[in-house]
Order: sequence, then structure tokens, then C-alpha cells
Amino acid sequence: MRQTTRITIEHMVVASDRSYEQVIEALEAQLGLRADWDKIARELITTNASWEQAVQIIEQQLGTSGFTILGKFDQGALLTLGGKPTRAVQYAIGNPLLAIQMIEHAPEVALYAPPRLAVYENRAGKAFVAYERFTSQLAQYPNPEIPAVAQLVEEKLEALVAEVTGGGQETPASHTPQHVSPLQEDRQTSAVQERSYTEHRILRGASAIYARHYAGTGPALVLMHGFPDNLHIYDRLIPYLGGRQVITFDFLGWGTSDKPTDYPYTSKQQEGDLQAVLDALGVEQVVLVPHDASGPVAINWALDHPEQVSALVLLNTYYADAPTLPMLP
Repeated sequence: MRQTTRITIEHMVVASDRSYEQVIEALEAQLGLRADWDKIARELITTNASWEQAVQIIEQQLGTSGFTILGKFDQGALLTLGGKPTRAVQYAIGNPLLAIQMIEHAPEVALYAPPRLAVYENRAGKAFVAYERFTSQLAQYPNPEIPAVAQLVEEKLEALVAEVTGGGQETPASHTPQHVSPLQEDRQTSAVQERSYTEHRILRGASAIYARHYAGTGPALVLMHGFPDNLHIYDRLIPYLGGRQVITFDFLGWGTSDKPTDYPYTSKQQEGDLQAVLDALGVEQVVLVPHDASGPVAINWALDHPEQVSALVLLNTYYADAPTLPMLP
């Protein structure tokens, strides 16, 4: 039996003002050590290592980007040997700890994880980095746990590409594979103006919370992320909120906020994060919009501050005692 699924893949190409060698050097400097992952997995299984030991070993292989090199293929070398000098390298990069969070729900995700990118040089000597948006590849899977992790991987990948290209210009390539959905092919996208915001580093004790404030009218829409997310899950929504005042922030331990060690990452502490953000920005009336694990945080805060809450909008969340559910940083 064979099943065919039609999807649209967003193919991105980023041009760099840096040389090909500089892009390669910058990329590999941001990635972790290139390790023999099959050997590492076998040794972990053979020695009956604990999950904590496995996590520690994997994290030691990750670079500052949060990724490591899982494969490197120099296709340009063979072309050069064949008398057609070409510079083009494909990298398979990723974080196994993030990949398994998706593969456990849909083993087929292993087809796309780890993500790949190509670094190449055109005939004019200009360097480019090409990749495909991870979220567009995985949009075909209905399990609600997959998109959040895919979004996080995509954000890390985009940040890495921006860093190694020197903030090069990103261009969505005209790339409609044969497996594109006719409905998606015909769908027209409307131009929505991006909104400006003010960045804030808000101190809470010895740590800082990263927040963005979009000026506007009405009670502030406070968009709260869940697990394992950050404020970027709302990036594509905010332009559609018109002139409304909007606040997004990363809870401590996530995104661009500080990640203190020996810190009690609990819902109660996250209520304190929310309070610190609102106090620092001088916001009195809010519409709380929590997603996923931030639901109990918003609900409890609303119960304690009913006079400040104009509305509560709950997105795919829960509210109940969960004594066996650990709060992870």
C-alpha cells in the first residue's frame, strides 16, 4: 500500500556578503563537534546508561547554536574532480533531544529530522545558504505536540543562518514541488505590514526576562507561550492584531530570557514572571492569551487579579492538579 500526501515546502535562499570560506568557517564554529552518533548510541545502550547520562553526553556535543553536525557531504568535491569546479556542501544539523520529542509522536518525522542546509557559491563567486522551513515540512502531521518543537527548531535554524551569513538577505525561492496541494497552490497570501516593537530586559531577582511591547490601544493582549516554546510562536499572528497593544515575553528558562540554574521552574514562579513584566511596562488592564502550559499560570493570575483582567483567551491548554507533571526549564 502506498499513500501520497500533498504538501507545500517553503524553500529559502540567503545571500551573504561574506566569502564562501567565511560562511563555512562561521557555520562550523556555531555547531558542535562532529561525532559518531551511531557509536554513541550503541555505547549508551551497552552500558545501560541512565537518561540523565544520555542527555549530558548529547548536550556536550551541541554548539552555541544548539545544533551539532550530524552529517557533512561535499558534493562540490566530486564535480571538481570531474572537471567542473563547484563549491557546494550539504550539512545535516540538529539536536537529537529536540528530534525525539517529535519522532515519538510520529516516527515518520525522522525523514525530516535532522534538518539540512546547503552552502554554495555561484559562478560570480557569491556565497549562499539554502534551506527549507522546518515547519512547512512538518505541517502535514496533525499531532499537536509536533508544531511547537518544529517552530523552535526553525527559529534556531534561522538564527544560525542569519549569524553565519552576516545578516544576509533572505529570499523565499519560487519552489512548488510536485507534491504541492492544489488548494495551497491557488491560495493567495495578503500583504500584512510588520509591526515595530520595543525590547525590554526586565529584572526579576538576579535574572532578566526578555519582553517585547507593541504600542497600541485597548487592554494589552498578553500572548504567553507554552512548553517547549518562546515568544516567537506569535510572530505571524501579531501583524494581524492591527492597532491593539500587544505584549510578548519569554518565561525565565526559555527563549532569550535568562536561564538560571538551581531555580524552581514552577507555575507559581511563572506567575511572578508575568507580574514582573506587567509591573515593568506599567500595564493595568490585560487580555491574557495563554497557550499550552502557560494556561494554569494565566488562570491563577487572573483569579488573583480579577480587576485587571478584561478577558481570558485559552489556547489548547488545561487547568487541573497535575502532581506528576514536572516543570522543566
